[in-house]
Amino acid sequence: MRPISAAVLTMIAALALCLVAPASASVISVNTVSANGDLRSPNNLTAGVVAADFWNQLAGVSGSLTNIVDDSNTVTTADFTVSTGSSGVGNNSYTPVDAFDGDTRLLNGFTSGSNSSSTNFITIVMSQIPYTVYDLYLYFDRPNTTMAISVTGSATVYNVTNTAVGFYDNATIDGNGNYVVFSGLTASSFTATLDATGILRPGLNGWQIVDATVVPEPASLGILALASLTLLARRRRV
Repeated sequence: MRPISAAVLTMIAALALCLVAPASASVISVNTVSANGDLRSPNNLTAGVVAADFWNQLAGVSGSLTNIVDDSNTVTTADFTVSTGSSGVGNNSYTPVDAFDGDTRLLNGFTSGSNSSSTNFITIVMSQIPYTVYDLYLYFDRPNTTMAISVTGSATVYNVTNTAVGFYDNATIDGNGNYVVFSGLTASSFTATLDATGILRPGLNGWQIVDATVVPEPASLGILALASLTLLARRRRV
C-alpha cells in the first residue's frame, strides 16, 4: 500500500481544523426595562447566556423598535414589537457587582403583564430576522410566576415556574428557572407569547436571537485553501 503523501496529510489536517474551529455567531439582544441603568448607558455592557455586547433597549413597558443592531453594533433588518396587558414594570432589586455587571442589570428589571386572567400575557412580535437558522433565548426573572411560553414556528411549549434567582437558570431542562431556549428556528418572523397561569403576572426581562448557521472562521478557510493549493501543485509535479 502506498504511503499517504505529506500533501494529503496537510489537506486532512486542514479539514479537521475547519471542522473544530468555532463559528462566529452573530447575536441580536434586547433588554426590556432599564433597572439600575440599562445595558448601553453609561457603559456598553456584556450580558446574556450567550455573552453579547450592544443590547437594544426598549424604553417603555411596551413598544417597538426597527432596524435594531447586533452584537457588533451593526444595523440589521430586524424589527420587534412588545405588547402587554399591563402598564407596570418590576425590579428584583439585585445589586450589580460593579458598573460593568450587565447580567445583573438584565435580570433586574422586567416588563410585567396584567393580573387579569384575560390579559395576563406578554407578546413579542419579531420580523425581518436576518438569520437563516437561529436560536431564541427568552429571559423572565420574575418571582413566583408560572407561565406557558410558546413561539410560532415551534411545536414546543415550555410550562415554567420561576422563583427569581438572580443568575441564569435554564428552565428548558426541568421547567424551573428564568430562561428557555427555542432552537433551530427558521422563519423570518415569529410571535413569542408568555402566558401566565390564573391571575399571576408574567414578566419579561429580554431576549436574544443567536445565528445558528455554522460558518468556518476565515483563518480556517485560509488554511484549507492553502492546503488545497499545495496538493494541486504537488500533483502537477508528479
